[in-house]
Amino acid sequence: MEFIPVAEPCLGKKELDYVANCIESNWISSIGDYIVKFEDRITNIQAAIGVVQLERIDDFIEKKRENARYYNSLLNRIKGVTLPPEEEYAENVYWMYSILIGDEYRVDRDTLMKKLKEKGIDSRPFFYPVHMMPFFKGGQDYPLAEDLSKRGINLPSSVNLRNDQIERIVDAIKSICK
Repeated sequence: MEFIPVAEPCLGKKELDYVANCIESNWISSIGDYIVKFEDRITNIQAAIGVVQLERIDDFIEKKRENARYYNSLLNRIKGVTLPPEEEYAENVYWMYSILIGDEYRVDRDTLMKKLKEKGIDSRPFFYPVHMMPFFKGGQDYPLAEDLSKRGINLPSSVNLRNDQIERIVDAIKSICK
């Protein structure tokens, strides 16, 4: 889904005609001052790859859970780092391995991400709260969502991640907070 402001001054006649055609064709919906573009079609090749990947889903989940257990064992003593929870009634598949950075860590999430990048380690922030996106703004406050968004970081979590790479990531996290 892509958000495009309707009143964007850089849109010319050609672009506006395209937008109007998309609305008429139900490819996108217009709500208020924004257009929501839906791209939910996939090619046959993408579908074939998806089917093959689904045949291996149990292996992928087990590898992600192994990586998460290893991350947890190495990160569990770092002050200011909150590990992802797993409740009795649910099994976390660790689509992403996500941690929260607290005040005790000594640097904030954005600084940590910047310093990890300098060390050649990619990371991503938590998802941006939907209620803060221009399209959905309505004056609501969701302090918990906002707090999690500011403090959350997604660490590398590929099924191809090796233990030595996880060790390197955790060593970097430890060295940055010193």
